[in-house]
Amino acid sequence: MKIREYIQVKAAGAEINPLADYTLLAEFQNNSPYTTTFDPVIVASSGAYAWDLGDGTIIFNDKSISHTYGTTATRTVKLYGKGICNITTFEASGDNIVGNLDLSNDAFKTLTFIRADLCPALRAITLPSIITGTFIGLTANNTGLTGTLDLTAIKTFNACAFNLYSNPNLTGITFASSITGTISTLSASTCNITGTLDLSMLANWSTASTLNIGFNPLMTAVTFTSSIITGSFQTLSIHNSGITGTFDLSKFTTFASGAGIALHFNTSMTGVTFASSITGTIQSLSIYNTGVTGTFDLSKFTTFSTSAVIHLYTNALMTGVTFASSITGTISQLYIYDTGITGSLNLTKFSSFTSTGQIVLRANYSMTGVTFASSITGTISLLQIYATGITGTLDLSKFTSFTSGAIILLYTNPSMTGVTFASSITGTIAQLYIHTTNITGVLDLSKFSSFSATAQIQLFNNTSMTGITFASTITGSIGVLYISTTGITGTLDLSKFTSFTANAQIQLSYNPSMTGVSFASSITGTISQLAISSTGITGVLDLSKFTSFSSLGNISLISNPSMTGVTFANSITGTISAIQIYSTGITGTLDLSKFTSFTSNAIVYLYSNPSMTGVTFPASTITGVMGTFYLKTNPSLGYVDLSKLRTGLAGINWQFNDNGWSAAIVNQVLSTLDTISVAGFAGRSINIGGTNADPDTTSGGFNGTAARTSLQGKSFTVSI
Repeated sequence: MKIREYIQVKAAGAEINPLADYTLLAEFQNNSPYTTTFDPVIVASSGAYAWDLGDGTIIFNDKSISHTYGTTATRTVKLYGKGICNITTFEASGDNIVGNLDLSNDAFKTLTFIRADLCPALRAITLPSIITGTFIGLTANNTGLTGTLDLTAIKTFNACAFNLYSNPNLTGITFASSITGTISTLSASTCNITGTLDLSMLANWSTASTLNIGFNPLMTAVTFTSSIITGSFQTLSIHNSGITGTFDLSKFTTFASGAGIALHFNTSMTGVTFASSITGTIQSLSIYNTGVTGTFDLSKFTTFSTSAVIHLYTNALMTGVTFASSITGTISQLYIYDTGITGSLNLTKFSSFTSTGQIVLRANYSMTGVTFASSITGTISLLQIYATGITGTLDLSKFTSFTSGAIILLYTNPSMTGVTFASSITGTIAQLYIHTTNITGVLDLSKFSSFSATAQIQLFNNTSMTGITFASTITGSIGVLYISTTGITGTLDLSKFTSFTANAQIQLSYNPSMTGVSFASSITGTISQLAISSTGITGVLDLSKFTSFSSLGNISLISNPSMTGVTFANSITGTISAIQIYSTGITGTLDLSKFTSFTSNAIVYLYSNPSMTGVTFPASTITGVMGTFYLKTNPSLGYVDLSKLRTGLAGINWQFNDNGWSAAIVNQVLSTLDTISVAGFAGRSINIGGTNADPDTTSGGFNGTAARTSLQGKSFTVSI
């Protein structure tokens, strides 16, 4: 049973000093608040001990104490000993030590473990001149340690772990020049280590060791032993540093299973030298955002783990990568982007990917090709090969399996003339972007039969692409379908796309040789944008299967000079924000009678259709207002019934000029507008001039002059 004696020290001289038989072993300050417990621990093989806690409390015969101070203040704590004192452990985790923790007394020569972490005001740790014990660890992370930590007293290790991370004022660590035994962990990340960190004496490491000295931006070099380092490494993390030149890691020959190597964000590091032979299994190889120059030699890494990650991106001066001639393991992420790679990138040894494999090769502007393995297993969730210098045909024929929601991005490859996909593809595609390329001829997408619930297909800016072949059956719902600015000839067959999402977007503009579009016989979904402009469409464009538009539906059928008509659905839901049908070859009457709902400030452009003779609007009053309405420059246009439109909006701009209308038509139109208009809305304008006749008082049985005057009284400006 432990005996705890508490003695309240009275005024000086009132009693005999109870510590007279004890020797002072250690003295330090602490500022533990009254809300926490001060609970240091020592372990000793011999001797008797007493604690003077600096507030008048003395505790005898306890190596492990727990004390709550009555107030918050800085106090001097003293540890006393009696007899032969051999202390092997000192622990004061979170005990708010202030200043120097002085453990220099000979009683601490037998130390094997020290813990003083989570003491933000701790500035230094002073050890005896030599420690004779076999040391297993020093934990002093998250402290205020300042300057260089002197550990030269420690000569013998046994799987020793040094946890010294998150000490922002620690500028260096000094070890003994000769050390016996093994070290298992050196973690000194997020410190302020400056200049060269000398680790040349640490030649013997344990199995699955950790070296983590990342986030030391002023550390310009690390010196390792000149001989091969013994042991194996689970973690080799030396990132976010100021390392300059070529970093020599040639003495690290053995890694553990699932090892991680992190050398990223060493922007002044121009190269890395690895060992001539490497054993072990790599789970993570992160060497990105560096100054690596020329060809990066990774040829000694032959074995990767399951779900391995290889990150070699944002190395702008890296012109090539050499991988091993034979690679085992399964890759989860292969990121080689934003580099200076020139020529063809050889990835033929990566034959196995995980069930959610990711390959990212974007922004390699000088990379002219990629060679993949002749056989690839695994399922790809992300394939990004864009913004490259790839020339000719990109061969993706070995990628047969994609995940649900897979993303394929192959855009901005201006010299890529073709893409070859596998003869059979499984998986569900969420994004398929193949735009801004030099694809020539017909793009074969016939093996992509399954898309996700909000899929996006973008095939624009392929001016040499003359056609697209889609699958004979397509499942999924399309949210975005962009096939604009291409060289497509003839009829574009979109008949297998039966399902669109809510607010779907369809853009088929700027295809000057496209003479037609075939849509499905039945279409579901709600369209927010339907743009088929600047095409070579001939005859009547059949849009009769688009029955539902969004609350901001937008229809653009501009600059289709050979399009002679448009057929809309005989029942349409949704609210239209814009209808633009101008510069077309429409003949006869344009039937817009099923568009009954417009937004509060909709745009309707129906101008420059020289053969259009009429426009039919709904038979009942529409909802919403056409804030901008251009029904002009249609020289064949007769009278149009506007009686079901609404003018109740300030600032509306309606233009009917240059239709060649007679005074009878002008009178009737003005009379209709007067009938549907009420006062109370400022700044409205009507232009019914140009080639139209001026209104008069009798033509057609309507008094256009009076109607104009009445409209002017309702805050309209009426130009004739």
